[in-house]
Parts: sequence; C-alpha cells; structure tokens
Amino acid sequence: MKISTLRWFLFSLLMAAAIGSLGLIGNAGAARPGPASPDATPGSGTLPPGGPNVTWTGFTPLVLASSLDETTCIEGINCDTFTLTLSGTPADWVGKRARITISWANSGDDFDVFVRKGSTSGPLVGSAAAGGGGPEVVELDPNIASVGTGTFAVRVVYFLVDGGNYQGTASAVSVGIPTPTPSPGATPTRSPSSCASSSGSRRTSSSP
Repeated sequence: MKISTLRWFLFSLLMAAAIGSLGLIGNAGAARPGPASPDATPGSGTLPPGGPNVTWTGFTPLVLASSLDETTCIEGINCDTFTLTLSGTPADWVGKRARITISWANSGDDFDVFVRKGSTSGPLVGSAAAGGGGPEVVELDPNIASVGTGTFAVRVVYFLVDGGNYQGTASAVSVGIPTPTPSPGATPTRSPSSCASSSGSRRTSSSP
C-alpha cells in the first residue's frame, strides 16, 4: 500500500502517543492491556447472490490503535478479521458483485481493509486504503477465476483509530450483463452478369 507523506506523519505521531499511553516510555515494567476479541462481531457470515446483506461490527480498541498495514497489525489490538463466505457458484453471480463496505462515525479515525481468498494468509483479491473519513469499499467479482466463490478473510486494519470502531456490510449488487456487440453482416454483392442484365433491362424499358 502506498502511504502518503501526510498519513505517514500522522501515523508516526499517533504511534508515539500510543506508546506513551501504554506506559512503555521510561517504565518498562508497566502492565499492557490485554487484547480484545481478535475477531469482529459476529466473526463470520454468508452472503448469497440474492442477499440479504451481511453486517458486522469491529472491536473497540482499549487505547489508541495504530498499524501501518497488515504486516504490522496484531489481531484484537489494531486489526480484526471477519470471515465472509460467498455462496453459490460463479455462474450464480453473473451480473452481480459482492460489495464490502467499511464505514465509521468518527471522521478523525482511519481504517483500511484487505480481502484475501481463503484465509488471512491467502492471496490478496481486493483492498481499500484511501484514508480520510471513509468509507472504504471493495468489490469482488466471483466470475474472475482468481476470486470465485467460497471463503474470504476480510481484515480491517486500524491505521489511526482513537477509541472508535467500524461497521462492516457485505451486499450483493447488480452490475448488469453487457450486451454483446453484433457482428457486422456480409455486404451483398452482384455478379457482373446480373448487373449487366439489370442495366440492359432498364435501358430497354426506357426506349421509346
């Protein structure tokens, strides 16, 4: 994920504040709060091609939570995971996509979302990390071979979050089926003999 200079600066400042709030500066023996639940609530759900929507809520961090991306996040501390199952076959999803929306109330918070096939160690099939007040939106097309249907790990990273949480929604949305462009038909042709015959007939009929 490409991090802008401003986001990196804010991340550095808030990480310093988070470390200070945990009492790790000048007090190595201070107790650190234990992790919250490592999963969203509920922790999993299934989205059929015809709906209904699936919703979940992220945990509320005990202190200011910050994580640069997936590589630095700790489940239940500054990220959590929702297991989403897309039911049916890719053929059932023709003209549809699975839309994952992560939204939050506090405009000062910043969440990122990464979607992986199968598990949190599976291949990345979608992500959103735009920054700002959100929402972050990822659309999955089950008709793409690398996506398909089945299980997906929706990991939400708490990039800069000060005590808030998020709301997750997965919905089946229609995108329409493209109408194929018809192939141009063959251009009719005439043989020289038919042209000559037709031309001769017109000349004959026009004679006095």
